[in-house]
Amino acid sequence: MKSFYNPLLLSFLASISTLFGFFLIIIPRKYEKSIIGFSFSFSAGVMFCVSCFSLLPEAFTYLSFSAFVNLSIVFFSFWLGIFLAFFVNKFLNNKISHDLYRIGIFSFISLLLHNIPEGILSFITSSYDIRLGLSIVVAIMFHNIPEGILIAIPIYYEFNDWKKAFLLTLIAGFSEFFGSILASFFFTTISLCYFSILLSITAGIMIYLSFFELIPDAFSYKNESFIIPSFLLGMVIMILCFILLK
Repeated sequence: MKSFYNPLLLSFLASISTLFGFFLIIIPRKYEKSIIGFSFSFSAGVMFCVSCFSLLPEAFTYLSFSAFVNLSIVFFSFWLGIFLAFFVNKFLNNKISHDLYRIGIFSFISLLLHNIPEGILSFITSSYDIRLGLSIVVAIMFHNIPEGILIAIPIYYEFNDWKKAFLLTLIAGFSEFFGSILASFFFTTISLCYFSILLSITAGIMIYLSFFELIPDAFSYKNESFIIPSFLLGMVIMILCFILLK
């Protein structure tokens, strides 16, 4: 590992990209239903694609047991993430009655869990191969933007408070940079097995959030002819990113 500075810089840039999603709040409130419907369904498409084509495959490759054991660890960790998301959502349902606020907070918690291992991944990869790390960070930047939307839009439209929306988006984004800082201190002690489990759990949480929260709520704001293309657009953009940055 040659230097900490370049990997940390790349992770910082990826963290900052989350804030780009925040600026969608400048769109006039008369388009509120369209913005919420689009942002929820588009973000669901991105998160589904990232989970299926990035997090889960990476989780599998970081394990060094037999194929059956590797698959079992990823499978059970993935379902653990889904069950965790279910119970967190149930807890939030009991505490928060407003759907937009609940989704904003749920997204905030989910993305905190997602961004920390992502920051660790970007740091480790960039430390070994700066060009590979750069390609991964660019892909992360692309999908961090809808993640920022997913926190900022519900919070802003629920409270009409851009400061609160900005703060939560900023914290969620910089949790990625925090993950890189952790990796810089504990680089030699990070277990790839634990890292794989964390990635799989995160994938489960994101899949649950996509299909049990974002898509149903998106349909409550816009009709099917609008939601499905938005979901597919999110998937297509991320797939293109994966292909172009390979």
